[in-house]
Amino acid sequence: MIGSGFKLHRRIGLVIAAAVLANSTVFAIVALGIAYAVEDRQFVQALDDEIARQQANWARTGTVTDPGLSYISIYRSSRDLPSDLKDQVRAEREQIEFRGLEGRHYHVARFRLAPDEAATSAFAVAEVSRYLFIRPALGFILTFMALLGGSIALVTGLLGFVLARRALAPLEELASQVGSANMPVPKIDSTRYPRNEIGMLASQLSSAFERISGFIAREQAFTREASHELRTPIAVIRGSAEIVALEAGLSAASVASLRRIDTATQDMVNTLDLLLALAREEAGTARERVVLRPIIVQAVDDVRERFPDTSIETKISVEPDAAIVAHRTLFQLIINNLIANSFAHSRAHRLDITFADDQLTIADDGVGMEMTDRSKERTDREGPAIGGGLGLLIVQRLCDAGGLRFTIVDSAPGAGTRVTVQSAMGTSADRSSRL
Repeated sequence: MIGSGFKLHRRIGLVIAAAVLANSTVFAIVALGIAYAVEDRQFVQALDDEIARQQANWARTGTVTDPGLSYISIYRSSRDLPSDLKDQVRAEREQIEFRGLEGRHYHVARFRLAPDEAATSAFAVAEVSRYLFIRPALGFILTFMALLGGSIALVTGLLGFVLARRALAPLEELASQVGSANMPVPKIDSTRYPRNEIGMLASQLSSAFERISGFIAREQAFTREASHELRTPIAVIRGSAEIVALEAGLSAASVASLRRIDTATQDMVNTLDLLLALAREEAGTARERVVLRPIIVQAVDDVRERFPDTSIETKISVEPDAAIVAHRTLFQLIINNLIANSFAHSRAHRLDITFADDQLTIADDGVGMEMTDRSKERTDREGPAIGGGLGLLIVQRLCDAGGLRFTIVDSAPGAGTRVTVQSAMGTSADRSSRL
């Protein structure tokens, strides 16, 4: 199941709230800009009207008349400007808006009383601090807009969360049905879901799972039938070998050969039992605490008997009470095949088998393997294939079925191979205490 922090409807709600908050911020900035522009335009228009009035009066009388608005003053020279304004006007000739002392705020317009006479230059000054609305109330406006925008974002986000949760509820139910199924391949009833994209997904999953179930059923049927069919010839071989072993006067070589036949047929019987268990999906349920050393020692002895011409120094560093949680027959078959592969195909001089931290390691110094995406097999295939190795791909599958974790830690052509097997159920000690 997906953690609650990653649920999609929560992300949708957060994205909607963030989008609304961003839109509110942009709107507030634009609104403040427009308010500032409108406010400034009012004062600029008042100055323009006063300048036109003064120019008209100058044309009639040649004098400056009193301004029509109380907050506007006319100055003939920059020396006559207010003390907190004159230096700013001289320094910034293009600027029209200035801040004065004690909260005063000025708008300044330069003009000529007679447009064609430079000597008639003058200044129209509007001290507008008493008539400003936006600047004195800026803190309140920003606070109000922040609270309003946050409230809208919160309400919209919650609404988006609720709507997204309702819309995605069928998808969450589908994910739960797929993930919590007790069977290997879940069965999906697509009629339970709405006729939209989620219903289409449920229908496609249902069809895919049905095809997979068919493949698994055919594979299990083939495995069961093949295993049953192979039991008869194996029984004949083993019975014939036992009859021959009863004859007197057999040579030591004949006795050894009969022993090898008995071992090989027993391995085949174990293999068939395992294949049947896999076909019935029983391998993963019959797990127990398996003591390692007797199985490893027996596997090494059996392999040495099967491959008497192979001289590999074997070192087993496994404590007598070391154990792992696994399906016993499956684990024994895996160990037999891994050790047999090292004897049969690696051309190694040394085989080290160690167990530490609930991990069994089998390492040789042989020819190694070429790792590819399609296979994990020995690169050395010269000469006849001796032994009953199932191949590492099948070993991997058996480990998966038995709750074991199989890893090829290190392998390269000419550099040997090191593989590990460990229980995927936790430590053997912890697991055994619960058995």
